[in-house]
Amino acid sequence: MHTYTHVTTCPAHTHTFTPHKHTQYNITPQEPIHSHPGDDMTIVVEGRMSLQFFTKDKDGKLVKDGKRVFLKKGDVGYVESNRIHDAFYHEECKLVYVHDKQFGFQEHR
Repeated sequence: MHTYTHVTTCPAHTHTFTPHKHTQYNITPQEPIHSHPGDDMTIVVEGRMSLQFFTKDKDGKLVKDGKRVFLKKGDVGYVESNRIHDAFYHEECKLVYVHDKQFGFQEHR
């Protein structure tokens, strides 16, 4: 089970981060290739995970963009809005996600 706290900013209080919800999910070891409408910051409280970034070529085919990025306990990952990526959980994780907009998830194939 992966535990995470999801934090978003409120438009009237963009300087303050307030916990939005705290949820526990049974997450598969790998999330599909996707993007979010807002910036995403992930703090790894426990465990180890990795991200692979992608771009699309002129035909719309997904192409790896750089090497896989590994994050462990104490690391912070940052993904710009609409940046295509996956996520792989190498072991059970406790994560804190911070988003600057309402959370969204768009899968890419």
